[in-house]
Amino acid sequence: MPSTGGYAGGTLTGEALARIFLNALHDHPTSDTANAWLGWICSAWLSRSVELANLAHDRSPDGAFNTLRGQVIGFAAALSDVLRTAVASPDCPIAGLDVGRALAEANAGLVKAAAREAIIHTAVVRSDHPRAMKKRSPPSA
Repeated sequence: MPSTGGYAGGTLTGEALARIFLNALHDHPTSDTANAWLGWICSAWLSRSVELANLAHDRSPDGAFNTLRGQVIGFAAALSDVLRTAVASPDCPIAGLDVGRALAEANAGLVKAAAREAIIHTAVVRSDHPRAMKKRSPPSA
């Protein structure tokens, strides 16, 4: 993903991409590589962060970068085990996700002006504030 949209846009994009990721786990529960997907995503972010900071990658398998990369991959694999179980639940809200809409939300986060308004809307919809009750969409069947 491009590094655009600012912090607010980044949170919007990240959340939408997380829903798409969880939907993929839900839709492909027996995939042999599903426990690696989150690690691959996190590893790519780690590598991109190093690039953005203009740092040189430590190429040594035992060096600091690959040690941290291994920690990230292991952490993500453990989370993936739990997430695969959670998304298999019939009560999981990810079932029936409109992936096209989630992708549009992810792309909206890349545009700073659109991202701010979308973040404010999302925060209001999720809050327990009385005005949020008027704005909530009815649950889809």
